[in-house]
Amino acid sequence: MGWRVKIFPIVRQGLNGLSSSGTLSRRGMLLCYNALRLELPHRVQRFQGKRDATDPVYFEYEVRVRDGGFWHWFTFYVNDRAEPGLLIVEDLEHRYSRG
Repeated sequence: MGWRVKIFPIVRQGLNGLSSSGTLSRRGMLLCYNALRLELPHRVQRFQGKRDATDPVYFEYEVRVRDGGFWHWFTFYVNDRAEPGLLIVEDLEHRYSRG
């Protein structure tokens, strides 16, 4: 199936905010967007089995980015049940540590 990706505004605001605050560089932000737009559709089957325990409509898509001397871990919550062929990235969690 050819998947399309829709990213909710709260996710875009989160990634853009991390970049504008200096927590994540522009390059790091673009790596995250590439992971969502380009990689997620090709790796979806690998992550679909990892459902959110509180709401199984969502699966967790994990992305790790090395940026500016830090490791950043992102968990994106993706709804793949709203419409056939559509992956909706609805929320994210972020943590990082020096590495």
